[in-house]
Amino acid sequence: MIVHDLIIDLGLPLSIVDHPAFVRAMNTIDPRFTVLSRRTLCREALPSALEQVMVKVKQACDDAKFVALTLDVWSDRRMRTFIAITMHTIAKNDDSFQNYLLTFQPLSGPHTGESLRR
Repeated sequence: MIVHDLIIDLGLPLSIVDHPAFVRAMNTIDPRFTVLSRRTLCREALPSALEQVMVKVKQACDDAKFVALTLDVWSDRRMRTFIAITMHTIAKNDDSFQNYLLTFQPLSGPHTGESLRR
């Protein structure tokens, strides 16, 4: 589905599909096209997209000569805390370097090892 590929590839918020300008743009491109709501997109399209990404990440691990994980925790200017975990691979066949964002989410509590362990 082109809309879900567009949203994922550009890292757009899912709420864009509910924005009137987005709906108008899609209707201009193809008046027969029905834009899915954010709720429908989350319920129907995201699970299959997640499965595709999981297959890709697992394949990257299988094809890797080296795999490294990094974890980063920080607070923004509004003192909201976030955690990100990334995976970095070097491929067996051509030594190409790839990065994968495994998770990015808000984090509650202090930046201590004990808090992160949970």
